[in-house]
Amino acid sequence: MKNTLLPLALLALLVPFTNNPSHADETLPLTSVTLSNAGLIELRHKGMVDDNESLRLKASANQIDDILKSLIILDDKGHVVSVSLPGKAPLDKKLEAVSFTLGDLDSLQGLLKRLRGEPVQIETGGASIAGRISAIDLEYEREGGVARHQQTLSPTYRVSVISGDALETVRLKDLAFIKLENKELRGEFERALNAIQSDDESGHKDIEIRLSGPDDRLVEYSYVVSAPLWKTAYRMVIPQADKQEGFLQSWAILENMSGQDWNDVSLTLKSGTAVAYQQNLYESYYKQRPSLPLANIPNLRPETDQGTIDTMRNMRAETEAAFSAAPHSQGLAQGKMARSMALADHAGKREISADQISGMGTATNISKNASMQTITLPKKLSLAHGHSMMAPIISERLPMELVAYYQANQSMEHPYAAVRVRNESGVDLPAGIITLYDQASYLGDAEMPYLPQNDERMISFALDHDIKISKNQKFEREEVKLRNTRGMLEILVQQRQRYQFKLKNLDDKARSVIIDHPKSAGWKASAPDFVSVEETKDNYRLSFALEAGSEKSFTFDLVRDDWQVVRLATLSQSRINQIAASNPDQQTKAFLSDIAKDYARIDQLQREKNVIERDIREIEQDQRRTRDNLGAIPEQSNLARKYLNKMEDQEDQLQELARKKNLIEAQIESNLNAISKKIMAYDFGQ
Repeated sequence: MKNTLLPLALLALLVPFTNNPSHADETLPLTSVTLSNAGLIELRHKGMVDDNESLRLKASANQIDDILKSLIILDDKGHVVSVSLPGKAPLDKKLEAVSFTLGDLDSLQGLLKRLRGEPVQIETGGASIAGRISAIDLEYEREGGVARHQQTLSPTYRVSVISGDALETVRLKDLAFIKLENKELRGEFERALNAIQSDDESGHKDIEIRLSGPDDRLVEYSYVVSAPLWKTAYRMVIPQADKQEGFLQSWAILENMSGQDWNDVSLTLKSGTAVAYQQNLYESYYKQRPSLPLANIPNLRPETDQGTIDTMRNMRAETEAAFSAAPHSQGLAQGKMARSMALADHAGKREISADQISGMGTATNISKNASMQTITLPKKLSLAHGHSMMAPIISERLPMELVAYYQANQSMEHPYAAVRVRNESGVDLPAGIITLYDQASYLGDAEMPYLPQNDERMISFALDHDIKISKNQKFEREEVKLRNTRGMLEILVQQRQRYQFKLKNLDDKARSVIIDHPKSAGWKASAPDFVSVEETKDNYRLSFALEAGSEKSFTFDLVRDDWQVVRLATLSQSRINQIAASNPDQQTKAFLSDIAKDYARIDQLQREKNVIERDIREIEQDQRRTRDNLGAIPEQSNLARKYLNKMEDQEDQLQELARKKNLIEAQIESNLNAISKKIMAYDFGQ
């Protein structure tokens, strides 16, 4: 049997079917497109419809989940009856409602076996047989060349049909068609074929939208599906030395991968940090149920099922991936394209100015809410599926300044050549690649960070070899202030991170220098008067002017003050002398020197106490050895009496040592109290 026989036979079985439901064939025109930098596109269709009309929305299989999640239908004068599409249950589940299995439909032999006993009409080779199929046999015949080794085996089916009182056999090699006489079985066969067709995920799905309402009314529907991220490329013409204003031009680079052409549509761009989820709404899920055995038990009450909770662990990774930037190789390609467009000119050099760059319409409508900016382009656009385009966003003169920009956390001899730009365009500028020009030529590329309205950024594009910078660092610690509180001594310790900068300007023009120095939590910045200090999120920004051919040095300090509480009993003569040496007040220094002498007496008493405690430990250790010896000798021996006499003498020594220790401890306590009273009475100038 040839491979073409099976589809021909299946088509033959479908010939008698005349009651197929008609499919909606009306599709509303695509009128507007909205691209989001969350990796999504909103497609909006709008048009006039008649009374109870059905609309067809054709979508690829990978778009169905997003359409089910986001489809919105606007029909002010009518209403939606239903939105339907082929289901996505497993094929074996779809075939449960019909009497055909997947095995029946896999081959002609399987199909004929399923039809055994059914009344059919078979036409083959001009002959027609009507009856019931009783048996199917598979044979092989040789075909091809004259020589036996050149021939091939071709399968042939022999079908036995009972027609009236006769049993007839027909070869299906020249089959024209097989007609099923059983209308109910024909209907089931058609439903089985429709299930197989709907299970194909390689093609498109038709979503039918059934509406009800009066004639000639406006209907609109929109939905959101996945799309490539739209990207931004900038051109910047930096200002001349005597100007404080430059030129910025912005283009959106986008692609149409929506599955349909855009013909004269309104284009809107959205930028922000929207959350975008994906969920398998089109997939069929079946809940596993427990099997309940038959039992003759009265008042049987099963436990209540609490259900399950699924945690969608991959949502955050997918959202972050949706917010990620375009690949680096794409950015380089776009930068080359931008340069070739901007540098295309007549032969010879020509000054580049904002007025001479090809003009473009800016966005006609810009709106912003708490999380999203919307930019609507001024003219309708057309773009075929699978094509890319550049669309204009802004073309504005903005405040700019060419500066030498140094990042102190990097070990570099030269700062960056950078442009300090303030965004007064009225639009939040998305991140992207930026190509810079001066009044004569291309300068370099840079990264444009996200720049909100009325904010400013540093755009670095090269190393500035005309400025040299060196940096040295040292750490200082000083106890600058004392105060007494309830017998405690509080010491104000000032820590200082000192950074010494040296700069040299080799240029014949004065330069603006900006140094970004990292912040440290809990530290305060201190700089000379000629240095302006601002704060960014992570840095202190130091700004100043550097004259032509000049050198300049300055110190930038990060200072931190901490109060340390010290118990008087823990101090010593050396610690007090250390505090006195660092105190700037001479009177306080002299007072602390006297206190140090008092602590010297306490230190001496403490040393005497330590000697007494050592003697006590030695006697106690000797007594333990003596007790061990007494246990090993007779009680009435001379040696035993000698050990006992020795232990009596040691007990007297221990009592005397304990008395001396108590006396010394009392003296230490008395001296500490006296010192505490002196400190409490002294005015440290708090």
